[in-house]
Amino acid sequence: MINEEGKKAMQAGDSLWCEKVKEGAALMGLNLAPDLLEGIALHVRNLILWNKKINLTAITDPLEVAEKHVLDSLAVISHLPAGGRVLDMGSGGGFPGMVIALMRSDLDVLMVDSVQKKMVFVQDVIRSLKITNARALHTRVESLEEKDFSCVVSRAFTSLERFVSLGLPFLGPSGSIIAMKGPDGRDETAAAAPLFPELVMDCRTYGLPFGGGERSVVLIRRREAMPSLTASVKMA
Repeated sequence: MINEEGKKAMQAGDSLWCEKVKEGAALMGLNLAPDLLEGIALHVRNLILWNKKINLTAITDPLEVAEKHVLDSLAVISHLPAGGRVLDMGSGGGFPGMVIALMRSDLDVLMVDSVQKKMVFVQDVIRSLKITNARALHTRVESLEEKDFSCVVSRAFTSLERFVSLGLPFLGPSGSIIAMKGPDGRDETAAAAPLFPELVMDCRTYGLPFGGGERSVVLIRRREAMPSLTASVKMA
């Protein structure tokens, strides 16, 4: 596709797009290896292709896909545990779950969503990339039987209060809950914290690298698990 200036327009998942994602990741302090970047690109190319027939995402502009799906998902990487199992609630088209699985081979990632077509799509991507540390399951989280996850994460899934209530039963004794939120994360944290006195909630804000807006991540642990909290979950 050629833009009005006669230059090749960036398409989601192409080489220009990959360079933009690599640039954004570098601004976030992350180095994306070529094979990792190609895996992310395949995920995104398939997302846009499938989205023409079934509704998987309202975000289709290439730069917005890079920033609001991929780079936003990368923002959670530094907060994840070293090894273990991660549950991605309401994973949708695989964000952040697929990005986590690609970035962190030490983690086993289970993505769950109540919308079947979204999980069918994610299952297809997992097969295409031959990823062995990721699974996608069509179910409501209330019906999920697996327990003792090292981390439960969600991105723009539901209210913080509801997410914590849903996530706690699936959490291992020393596990963490990570809620990826928009600019209202601090307000949600302030409202939810008094409802869960047994938990410690820490809200951190960050900006998307190309001006896509402010985001926040809420890090949640049981108070008795705090002595095991390592420096790896701290942001500068």
